[in-house]
Amino acid sequence: MSTTPRRLIVADPQKSLRIQSGHLELKENGVWRIIGLQNFDEIYIHKSLQITIESLYVLSKTLKVYLIDAHGHFLGQFKRYKFS
Repeated sequence: MSTTPRRLIVADPQKSLRIQSGHLELKENGVWRIIGLQNFDEIYIHKSLQITIESLYVLSKTLKVYLIDAHGHFLGQFKRYKFS
């Protein structure tokens, strides 16, 4: 039995996003919201959102991280690779 992945979509580039251990802090309309990462399998982030590569790396430890454009079209996936 397959389950639908639980997705978090951050499509507004005007929002602020902070990554903490185990949760995200997302600022909408001047209000910070705390979102637990364990509640989601995937996150879709607008390409123009101010986020660092380090933050994407931290997110990719627990979630599949995708980048989208203003229309919600898939642009790419951020993945961690282990080189031996």
